[in-house]
Amino acid sequence: MAVQGNYMAQQARLVYVEIGAGDLKASIRFANQGIRVIAIDPFPPNALAIQELEAAGGIFLRGTASTVKMPAEDREVDHVFSYFPWDVPGGVAVMGSYTFTLVADAARLLKANGTARFVCRISDTAEFLIERARELGLRTDPVRTSTAGEAAPGASGFGTSLAALDMPPFSPLTEVWEVNIRK
Repeated sequence: MAVQGNYMAQQARLVYVEIGAGDLKASIRFANQGIRVIAIDPFPPNALAIQELEAAGGIFLRGTASTVKMPAEDREVDHVFSYFPWDVPGGVAVMGSYTFTLVADAARLLKANGTARFVCRISDTAEFLIERARELGLRTDPVRTSTAGEAAPGASGFGTSLAALDMPPFSPLTEVWEVNIRK
């Protein structure tokens, strides 16, 4: 009976994908809670962070959500999240940028009734993501304001790309906008 219970527990394990995983702190936090996390970023974090994620049962994939090959058993996931996608001032994203494709990438990865959660530094980015979700026929919750510490636990704000160097620093008290999307 214990074997059957263990099998059922493995079958029920949630699978999350972090798009733009940066230093992996948020992915590691979820993996340490027993969630299978697939962290995606075109710029690899330090080797110790990857080892910590893997020790907790997660994996790191180098690339973008549009281009990485997902493991066969994880082609559809329960939850996609991205903390602090590139800002979209004025609601205009550069075509082909990470933020421009974020909602479509999330929709492609999510299983039916899956959810995506994005935490944004500016309200324009949140509104852009909501508009993209509606264009794709996805359900959205109202945008909610919060603090970085509450909305993005585990996130450090330190990405691994050169673009991350241009992003303003934040503290746990920084005001942020949360976007929740359902497939």
